Amino acid sequence: MVSEIDIYRSANAVIRKCGRRHNPKYYAQSKMSQLYDKGDTEGATIWARITNAIDELTIDKSESAIH
Repeated sequence: MVSEIDIYRSANAVIRKCGRRHNPKYYAQSKMSQLYDKGDTEGATIWARITNAIDELTIDKSESAIH
């Protein structure tokens, strides 16, 4: 089992690797799809978690409601 901190570290690494010009979420989804197609469901699940973490880390905070 991969810990949440490792998932978020990986998500940050993908974001840094892709930068602003490329879509880090697309990159993660592509990895997930490749692994799933090869039958590696555990690896695909990890990349799905990384994709979700990328979503959370790249949310535009200025658009969220302030309470």
